[in-house]
Amino acid sequence: MGTLHAWHDTWANVDGTSEPGFFLRFLDMTRGALMQALRADPEGFRQAHGLEQGYRVLDVGCGLGHYSRWLAEIVGAEGRVVGLDNSRLMLEEAQRREEGRSPWLEFVQGDAHWLPFEDATFDVSYANLLLEHLEDPRRALAEMLRVTRPGGTVIVIDNDFENPEMMQTLTPVALRMLQVLRRIFRHGSLARQLPGLFSELGLEEVRVEEVRNAFKKMNPMVEDLFLGVVDRAVAEGQVTPAEGAAHMASMLEHEAEGRFHVAWSTLKVRGRKKAA
Repeated sequence: MGTLHAWHDTWANVDGTSEPGFFLRFLDMTRGALMQALRADPEGFRQAHGLEQGYRVLDVGCGLGHYSRWLAEIVGAEGRVVGLDNSRLMLEEAQRREEGRSPWLEFVQGDAHWLPFEDATFDVSYANLLLEHLEDPRRALAEMLRVTRPGGTVIVIDNDFENPEMMQTLTPVALRMLQVLRRIFRHGSLARQLPGLFSELGLEEVRVEEVRNAFKKMNPMVEDLFLGVVDRAVAEGQVTPAEGAAHMASMLEHEAEGRFHVAWSTLKVRGRKKAA
C-alpha cells in the first residue's frame, strides 16, 4: 500500500498525500465504532466532558466531523460548535455530511498551532488523537487554553505507545518491531506527558482517565498499523524485508490459533482554566 508512511508521517498533511482517501476510510472505520459506544450513554459523555446545553465548543482536529456533529447535538441550537482541521478535503467531506442539519455547527480550516479565534471564545476546547501528530503539542495546547473562557474546560485525548503489549514470541525481530511501534507517531508517548503540560500551563482540577485498547483479531486498523511498523522498520534498516514479512506472517498465524493480542493505552486529560 502506498499509504503506509502516511500512517505515521503525514496525518498533519492529508491534502498533500498521494491517497487522501486512505485517511477518510480510516477515520470512518475507527470513529464509527467509538460513536456507537458514545451514543449508548449520551449522558455519561456529556458529564465526562463538562458539556451543557448552550455551550460553545471547539473540536480541534475534527477530521470528518464525527465528534463535532455529536457535540452539536448535545449543546443544541442555543450553543455553537466549531470543527477545525487543517485539511480542506476533510472539511469538505465533513460539510457534505452535515448538509445543514445543525446551523450552529460550522467547519473552519486552520492550524492548531495558531487558532483563528479570539481569546475566551469557547466554553470547552477539545482535541481527540490530534496532539500526538503535531510539530509542537505544547503550543497547540496553549492555544486551546487561550481560546477557552476563564472557568472553561480543556480536554485532550491521545495514545500512549510507550508500553504496548504484543503477545507473541519476543524474538529479536519482534523486539525491534516494538521499538519502532513506540515511535510510529511523532509523539508516541505524549499522553503520559499531558498531565504535566496541563499543570505547567496553569490548568486546574486536572483529571486523567486511562482506557486500555485491546485487540484479539487483526482487524483492518490493526493490520494497517503493523504493516506501517514493518514498512518503517525496513526503511530504517532495523529489519530486512524478509524479516518483516515473516513477522507479519507470524502475527497472522497467532490470530488463526487464537493467540493474537495487541494492546496500548489511551489517556483522556481534562482540566479547568482558572477563573478570572
